[in-house]
Amino acid sequence: MSTEDFGGMETAIARVDARCRSNSHRIEELESTRTAVTDLTISVREMTTEQCNMKADLGEVKTDVKLLTQKAGRRWDGLVDKAAWLLAGALLSYVLAQVGL
Repeated sequence: MSTEDFGGMETAIARVDARCRSNSHRIEELESTRTAVTDLTISVREMTTEQCNMKADLGEVKTDVKLLTQKAGRRWDGLVDKAAWLLAGALLSYVLAQVGL
């Protein structure tokens, strides 16, 4: 083998070595990107779980609010009913007092 052959081989080896380093760098970048995507996937999964839990909690809150509004409505109805009976009793008492009973 001549020195020219060795020179050509050295150049080829240098190019292969440079390409190998470049590829190693690209592989490291891809690994970090894959790790970021995996982390993002895990975060989205956790957010989905939290959203489902929030949906269930919201359903419970809506049910509680409906019960409270119904309870307040029943109280108001009872108060109006009692006020009407009080007025009717007062009117009846007034009429009976005027009649002399």
